Amino acid sequence: MSAPRAGATFECRDESADDKGTPDEGLAKENSVLYLSEALGLATMVLWLYCLFDAITTPEEACRNLPKILWVLVVLLFPLVGSVIWLVAGRPQAVQAARPTGFPEYDRPGRATASNPDDDEEFLRRLRERAEEQRRNAPKPPDEDA
Repeated sequence: MSAPRAGATFECRDESADDKGTPDEGLAKENSVLYLSEALGLATMVLWLYCLFDAITTPEEACRNLPKILWVLVVLLFPLVGSVIWLVAGRPQAVQAARPTGFPEYDRPGRATASNPDDDEEFLRRLRERAEEQRRNAPKPPDEDA
């Protein structure tokens, strides 16, 4: 190695700045990668906790493909993969109530609908009979003469 010559100047260069542009841009890219990995880690943890609580609270008979205890172990031991498998293959499927007919509830044929009571002779007759029975069974008012 030879000694530097007299009067020679040296420049100090940041090697990492050449690859990433300015030093501030490189730092910003590193920070964005950190934020992205933190966000993915947080999302994985939230998914894992949701699936773990879901597997624990699901009734034994509702679990599909494996017994409940095995599902809990799969989700517990393999957080990301186990959670996705639980959602796809283990979680109970939502059962929609099947409609017996194609009619909406209030349009079914033969459904009793409210009508004007003045037009229903049977209703009026039963109403008069009930009022007459209540009059017969009512206690007698006390005599005012005594």
